Amino acid sequence: MSWEKLETINTWLKTQGPRSEAYWRVEGRLQLAEGRMEFYFKERNSAPERDSSQRLTAAVADFMRVQSDVHATESQKRRAKRGLARSAQPASSPVAALPSNVLGRDAWGARKANRSNLTRATDPWRYITIHHSALEKSIQSVGTSAGAKSALRKMQAYHMDSRKWGDLGYHFLIDPQGQVYQGRSLYWQGAHAGHDK
Repeated sequence: MSWEKLETINTWLKTQGPRSEAYWRVEGRLQLAEGRMEFYFKERNSAPERDSSQRLTAAVADFMRVQSDVHATESQKRRAKRGLARSAQPASSPVAALPSNVLGRDAWGARKANRSNLTRATDPWRYITIHHSALEKSIQSVGTSAGAKSALRKMQAYHMDSRKWGDLGYHFLIDPQGQVYQGRSLYWQGAHAGHDK
């Protein structure tokens, strides 16, 4: 979707939309919300924070309007529900949304993810997958905070450089002392699902 198309839809909604069939008014509002959401996710790290926040707020408001619109079809309401769920997944600052006991990516020196090699998570989560490394040598090497962080960087390097994944394959990691670390953003599908390019 392009900015031009979004502007066209927005103008149509304000001018001709009120005189059009209910289905098309709802569809226009839904497409506008979905487009704003796409641009929010694409540009949230490069656009000014105020612009990014306004896009997200406008998209959420439109998704809510569609969900409560008596003329919306069940399919349109489901799309609006998915849009609302997606808006809540990655906060404007993923680190700020982490629980206080989870160390963010910056804390362990994570590399920047290669987004072109990642697949967006599209559905609400219903299951979790837990992996573990129980090699005696690896456990001994992460007996300290510095050792754990070094092990995470090595694991990320292996996943990105050798396996050619877009990032560390896991969303969260736990060291032998019980410290939880943020891995891959929840916005992206985990590598265990086989969708890294």
